[in-house]
Amino acid sequence: LPKKKAPKKVSSGKKAPVNTSRAKKAASKERAKIGKRVAITRGNLIQVTSDLEQRACMPDSWSNKALFYATLISGNSTKGWNLSVDLFPTGKKNISSVRG
Repeated sequence: LPKKKAPKKVSSGKKAPVNTSRAKKAASKERAKIGKRVAITRGNLIQVTSDLEQRACMPDSWSNKALFYATLISGNSTKGWNLSVDLFPTGKKNISSVRG
């Protein structure tokens, strides 16, 4: 019968390689889906609004980091999202082509 070889010993001076995988980070990030609630800063919202009634809802005295809440209506991450912003007037709630 052939002799069984003893398992190789790892030298105690070497450490195991560090795992550099980013899979856990990507999995923890929540994806945008239609119907979800999102927050958008005043500074970003000003850039995509063109209507004066919508801009009147965002006073100049507020910080550009102030958050506005909206619901995703349609779109995708490549072409942009269509949002329904809560604070805007009833007939003018929708914003289009917001990049996230």
